[in-house]
Amino acid sequence: MGAGREISAAAGMAPAPRQSGARPGRGRISKTGNTRLRRIAHLSALGASKSRSRLRTYSPGLQEKGKPPQVALIALDANCCVLARQLYGPANRTRTAFFPRMAELARRQAELDVPPTKPI
Repeated sequence: MGAGREISAAAGMAPAPRQSGARPGRGRISKTGNTRLRRIAHLSALGASKSRSRLRTYSPGLQEKGKPPQVALIALDANCCVLARQLYGPANRTRTAFFPRMAELARRQAELDVPPTKPI
C-alpha cells in the first residue's frame, strides 16, 4: 500500500458514485474498508482542522475552491492517512527520536535473539 488512493480505499474513504439511470446523484464514500482506520483518520482530521498545524489550512482551501465542507473534511481524512503511513510505515518501524522506549525494547529483543513484535 503505497499510493494515497490505495490507502484511502483501504480505509473506505474512496469515492463511490451514486447514479440511477440518467439522473446523476451526489457521490459518497464507499465505507467498505477498515472502520477503525476510517474513524481514527476522521478524528485526527477534525483535530488537525482545529489545531495550529499546517493541515488547518487544507480543508478551508478546498472549500474556497468550491468543495462542500464534508467533502473537504474527507479529503483531509485521506491526507491524514497518507501522513500517518509516511510517519509510521514499514520503512520507519522504530522511531528513536519519538519513542525511546520502543528503541530500547528493540535493542533488548535483538540481544536475546527474539523476533521483533508486530508494529501496532
